[in-house]
Amino acid sequence: LLDRAEDLYKELLERNMMVTEALSQLVEIYQQEQDWDDAIASCQQLDKHSGENNGELIAQFYCELAEKELDGNHTDAFSQHIESALQYDPRSVRANFLLAEQAKRQHDCHKAIDYYQMAISHEMEYLPVIIEALQGCYELTDKPEQMSAYLDEILKEYKGITPVIYKTEELLTKVGEREAMTFIAEQIKHKPSVRGLQWLVKHSLIKSEGRARENLTILLDLMTSLLENNPVYGCQNCGFSGKSLHWQCPGCKQWNTIKPIKGIVAE
Repeated sequence: LLDRAEDLYKELLERNMMVTEALSQLVEIYQQEQDWDDAIASCQQLDKHSGENNGELIAQFYCELAEKELDGNHTDAFSQHIESALQYDPRSVRANFLLAEQAKRQHDCHKAIDYYQMAISHEMEYLPVIIEALQGCYELTDKPEQMSAYLDEILKEYKGITPVIYKTEELLTKVGEREAMTFIAEQIKHKPSVRGLQWLVKHSLIKSEGRARENLTILLDLMTSLLENNPVYGCQNCGFSGKSLHWQCPGCKQWNTIKPIKGIVAE
């Protein structure tokens, strides 16, 4: 059916009939077929004919091509696709994320850090997706303490709980449990979070006894169950939700609409 539809829309283009509609539908067909080269070509034609700007969409198609080349370890082709993606969307989070992944595979942690931080600066909502890899890169550099300074800056701007937990873990290692628990307890007052409370209860269990310990254990089990059953990512366009990040929403097929869910039982 897709092949037949493709032929019909191409026939319309040859006759110069319903050009905008035909090109739009061809873009949709090529996405379904994951034919990214033809999707790019059709999208470029659509922009020229209609005056639209689908730069962000074209950048995603180039990122799809780049990701395949990264998995195949084809460095030159990967770089060409990423360069094209950034030409169409200079603020592409995905392109910078892929560049960071490539740098990490090449054991260039300093470059990976720069790309991860660039991705976060372009769209901070993706911080929970990136922060673990970013911390891992800092730990492999000669200046791991710079992660601490970066967390301090992020805490001023980001409203979610993820950097709070990372900072709490750092305090636990460097200055002790009391300071860490005081810090996260104060943060939870301003950023109510089940994940934050879970961390606090888990470490409060260590020194609790008797009935208090039993109650804390029940509370911890309830929070853990709640978080395990709660979706992590949601589409801001159609409401699709799940535990995995998709650059294209499986529900509405829009790109770059799935973000970490915000709220007391989420981010």
